[in-house]
Amino acid sequence: MDILKISSVAIIGVFLCLFFKKDNPQYGLLLMLTITVLVISIGIVWLQEIKDKILELSVYGEETKGYFALLFKVIGITCVCEFTSAICKDAGFSALAEQVRVVGKLLVLATGLPILLSMLELIGRYSV
Repeated sequence: MDILKISSVAIIGVFLCLFFKKDNPQYGLLLMLTITVLVISIGIVWLQEIKDKILELSVYGEETKGYFALLFKVIGITCVCEFTSAICKDAGFSALAEQVRVVGKLLVLATGLPILLSMLELIGRYSV
């Protein structure tokens, strides 16, 4: 199971980082970044499977492909912001980490606005 691999790598990474952090904090941070990239690379393998399954759903209509593209953008924005925020927080920059999360939420909102507008148009057409 991949979750066991991910958990094992993360736990071993935390112990190694704690070991290095007391003598050389910069090595602890560098090791944590390396472990983080390794964990994400293990998880990215599943992203292709998820994409394939979602694209199978797009056979139900041509207009849904645009919505799925927006969905992937939102997922990408969320993952990148959470990853960046966690690294900033781990490095001791909590304020910056929170700002990254806020900007990520604004980007998700901006990305989703076209869907909201098209839904409002559709509701407006049928309510008349």
